[in-house]
Amino acid sequence: MENSAAATAVAIEKYKPIAIINQGTSGGHNPELNVFDIVLGERTTNIGSLKTTHMEDEQGMIQLHGFRWI
Repeated sequence: MENSAAATAVAIEKYKPIAIINQGTSGGHNPELNVFDIVLGERTTNIGSLKTTHMEDEQGMIQLHGFRWI
């Protein structure tokens, strides 16, 4: 993850892109999404080390630092 972030930062500085396309796991989080769907986001948050208790489907996640993760 750190290497990807560093490479992306270098590429942004060098090439000044108008957009960055990231392949992620959104289909794993929203059952209404399908393979090859495209999701456009306004912002990102690194939750790679976020740990929560088990929640059943459709229960969302715990509230954290004023954000509601669902």
